[in-house]
Amino acid sequence: MVVKIIVPVFIVAVLISGFFVWQNWQKLQSLVENQKENFQQPKVGKELITPTNISGEILIYSLADKEMTVQAIGESKVGNLTEMLIWTDNDQEKQWKPFQTLTNIPTSDNVYAQFKDDHGNISVVYSDSVFPKHSPPDSNQ
Repeated sequence: MVVKIIVPVFIVAVLISGFFVWQNWQKLQSLVENQKENFQQPKVGKELITPTNISGEILIYSLADKEMTVQAIGESKVGNLTEMLIWTDNDQEKQWKPFQTLTNIPTSDNVYAQFKDDHGNISVVYSDSVFPKHSPPDSNQ
């Protein structure tokens, strides 16, 4: 007799708790969807923090046995370039330094750079290599 009473009560309790779990799940999904609709990119002042605000490149300007000169070229759509990161395959230490057009670094096969402006925008990574980007034309053609 006790088992006949406990089993239906247990089933009703499971159904009620399942309903509350489902109801809370619906509220959570609604909250997440609402947050997606209201999401905005973080801002510094009036400008968005986005790498598309900065364009540039890094070029190997001159090359010697132990040292090479690289040329940093960059422009910010919303401010002035103030800092840069320059590193190579041989020197992975990354430390922001004041932006300057020409910089001497130890010779390496590849050089990489990122730029930052006075609004805190950071560029994508730019690179250059001592290896040619294109093969010479085939003389048999």
